[in-house]
Amino acid sequence: VAVVIDEFTEESNPPETRRVFIAATILCDKASHKGILLGRQGQKIKSIGTDARAAISEMLEAKVHLELFVKVRQNWMNRPQDLAELGLDSKTVELP
Repeated sequence: VAVVIDEFTEESNPPETRRVFIAATILCDKASHKGILLGRQGQKIKSIGTDARAAISEMLEAKVHLELFVKVRQNWMNRPQDLAELGLDSKTVELP
């Protein structure tokens, strides 16, 4: 899997109430992987989001609103254009 940050905005008005909005897409290779990430009735993605939100909030010392999306992009790890879009190249990615 890979995570792409689609949007990152920050507002601090007033400064002591700093808030961050993050929209991120989790890319997976197969539809079955998407099902695993979503979990039964969305419980797994909810858990992932809750844990990530808490960690990011602590790291940024701000209230964080996190939206997660899961998309299937088959064979993305083997396509140079997809790797480049993620800021990677085929020489730095280890495939199983």
